[in-house]
Amino acid sequence: MKKKIEFSLNPLPPFVFPAVCFLLIAALFINPRTAIGDTDNMEIFHEGVLLSVEKKANKGIINIGEEHGVKRGDRLVVIRPGKKVEDPRSGKLIAVEQTVIGEVKVISTSSAVSDVKLTRHGQNMKQGDLVRRRTSAPHGVEARAVGFRKIEILWAAQREPEIKLYKIYRSDSEDGPFSPVGTERSSVEVMFTDKHSSKSPMEDNKRYYYQVAAFNRFGVPSSMSEVVSAVTPGAPSYPEGLTAESGQIRFVTLRWTPHPNKEVSGYRLYRGEAEDGPYEMIYEVKKRDITEYVDRNNGSESSPGLQDSKTYFYKITALSPFGDEGLACDPVKATTADPPSVPTGLTVEGWRAGIAPIKWDVHPDKTVRGYLIFRANRKDGPYVKVVDINDRESNSYVDGGREGILGEEKKLENAHLYFYRILAYNIVGSYSQMSEPVSIMTKPVPSPTENLVAISGRPRQVPLAWRKNPEVDIKEYHIYRADSKDGEFRKIAEVTAQTDHYLDKKLKDNHEYRYKIRAIDSDNLEGEFSKIVTATTKSMPSAITGFTWTMENDRAVLQWDRSEDVDIKEYHIYRKSFFGWKKVYSTSEPFFILDMKKGDSDDYSVSAIDSDNLEGPRSDPLTVTIQK
Repeated sequence: MKKKIEFSLNPLPPFVFPAVCFLLIAALFINPRTAIGDTDNMEIFHEGVLLSVEKKANKGIINIGEEHGVKRGDRLVVIRPGKKVEDPRSGKLIAVEQTVIGEVKVISTSSAVSDVKLTRHGQNMKQGDLVRRRTSAPHGVEARAVGFRKIEILWAAQREPEIKLYKIYRSDSEDGPFSPVGTERSSVEVMFTDKHSSKSPMEDNKRYYYQVAAFNRFGVPSSMSEVVSAVTPGAPSYPEGLTAESGQIRFVTLRWTPHPNKEVSGYRLYRGEAEDGPYEMIYEVKKRDITEYVDRNNGSESSPGLQDSKTYFYKITALSPFGDEGLACDPVKATTADPPSVPTGLTVEGWRAGIAPIKWDVHPDKTVRGYLIFRANRKDGPYVKVVDINDRESNSYVDGGREGILGEEKKLENAHLYFYRILAYNIVGSYSQMSEPVSIMTKPVPSPTENLVAISGRPRQVPLAWRKNPEVDIKEYHIYRADSKDGEFRKIAEVTAQTDHYLDKKLKDNHEYRYKIRAIDSDNLEGEFSKIVTATTKSMPSAITGFTWTMENDRAVLQWDRSEDVDIKEYHIYRKSFFGWKKVYSTSEPFFILDMKKGDSDDYSVSAIDSDNLEGPRSDPLTVTIQK
């Protein structure tokens, strides 16, 4: 804005008047706003000119006074136009360089002129030099939003060399009030970015107004620039390209394109079970560059939490650095994978002793991790887990009757009907349906051995005989004996399957024994016991009675009653010695002539021996004495 220069004719000292008159005349030909002719149309901002310079007195006069706002103590810079800068192609004047010649200070003032002291580099000043207290107002000011709660203010470079810094002012209203914002800019800076801070908060989607002022070396501000404004961005738009991958096992992989605005701080992901919602936030992504998320519904990689064969819907929003959330995109959907199909080819081999060999087809789904096999005593269950086979490639197992999870069985029973089912599970524990049940009968134990016979009356032994079992895989027979009516049966022998008899030896005389027998097959199954039979061993000869002795023809003769047992073959005569009883004679008759001398005296006893060499009890001792 150009200012009209007015001159005051206030009384001046007589010695100054001629010089002032000269300067006033000269001023008529000098435009105080222009360093070159008007025809050049290139202004240098100034407020006045030096009308006179007294270098010896270090004083001068300027053509602005109180009516121009000048007051005592004001400091002004002295400017002189310099080299012209022209466009080399068109020859048009672009700029005029400005040189700071020095500084002056107002020491007195009148209405139109002021006396000044040459305070700096006065020897370089001359009449016609330009003076100004402040610089021109910054021009070319622009404001533009450059980010979330971030507005950039720019202005044109100014050529006033005494500019020291710029200050930027902000207001919520075009009419103010304006307050300083941010930090000061140096004289060579022509840009400032107004950012949100705790000291200078900003809001999203709000218009802010700005002005700029330049400050010279004296700290004097220029006039304020024109008012400019800009609106901060609102919450960010959603990122493009959201996709949800179907066919995954209890999880869904989400992918999207990174938001083009690098200030976006992250994203929020939402999931619903219907396209129209409701939707719940499932995850907040903390970085803009992250563009993938695996939804496991709070589960782990090995145990994700979404459901099988279910369709889910997803949305995504973007977040500003200050947590403001934009609108969500249109929903995308994904369907999780079905659980594994039922394993095929289940077969169970029956008629095995205490075991059930099981086979099935290897599952074609490579996500399958293993199988569970179940067993029941009835077709409709309940079914008990037999084994967990954690290997997809395995397709056989032998059920040996290990204890089930319910603990109701510890082994497979013989001749028992069992039902089996199988299911598959995948890497995240998703289970197939159970297969249809397959039934088998385990092998029965051998039948009871029949026609067991035990023969009595044998001396110290019992002959046994039986009929061989009809089973073709009998391996052997086990024979058991009890030594009394209430006694415990103990196994006394094992004989091969080709044998149908056994002789029990070294038994007691005249003793009753009890027997039973069972067959053992090639699978070591023990058959049922036969019926119990009894037998008594032969009795020993009876004790000798009527045992006496007599003298006949001077010889001692032993005599006794003949035994009533029909198979007595001989009698044994015992004589007592220092070391005990000793057999000394045998005879088939119930008498015996002793070979004793007069004066001998011995003790004798006799027993009967039968045809099986069984010896009866010895008789009571009899003392035989031959008189001298």
